[in-house]
Amino acid sequence: MLGEPFARYPNWGACISDQKSRGKSDDSAKRICGYLKARLEFVMEAEKIMTDEQITRKILDLQNSLDKTYSVSKAEAPRQATQAEKEAQLRQEMEREVIRAEIEAWKDALKARIRQRVQIPAELFSRVSSEAELMTEAQIRSKADRLKTQFEKSPERDLEVEAELQAWNEVAKLRAGTLGK
Repeated sequence: MLGEPFARYPNWGACISDQKSRGKSDDSAKRICGYLKARLEFVMEAEKIMTDEQITRKILDLQNSLDKTYSVSKAEAPRQATQAEKEAQLRQEMEREVIRAEIEAWKDALKARIRQRVQIPAELFSRVSSEAELMTEAQIRSKADRLKTQFEKSPERDLEVEAELQAWNEVAKLRAGTLGK
């Protein structure tokens, strides 16, 4: 369990090292990494009983929470911070890091669910998802429409094109539900 990847860390030791490099004590690093790991384990258990819509709502709520904590910290006037303020800023940054990791965990759970439901090869879905990160919702929809036309014109109904079309359609749904604020 301690050697397994979680959040953006390849293992427990990497999380501890990262926290220590940020000036945390050994005890604080263990508490932070433990909290992060527990939150992500909760996501994996909760995901099993939630609908796609509930997961999408959870992602949107977390993104809104992240936006609020970020805008509050940015709105404060720059000045020499007291030690207590510095500690509060560090706690806020850690909470934002936990929220970002939780958002990614929920997105990964939703993507895995989609792949399983529509039988899209993992490598294809991963490639399409990565490519779509740099695209607008309209561009994603346009790409899916072009593939649909190509698929419909194909006399033998190319299965590779069909799988890619399914991947683009699912990514479009995912983008519309979780990223289209």
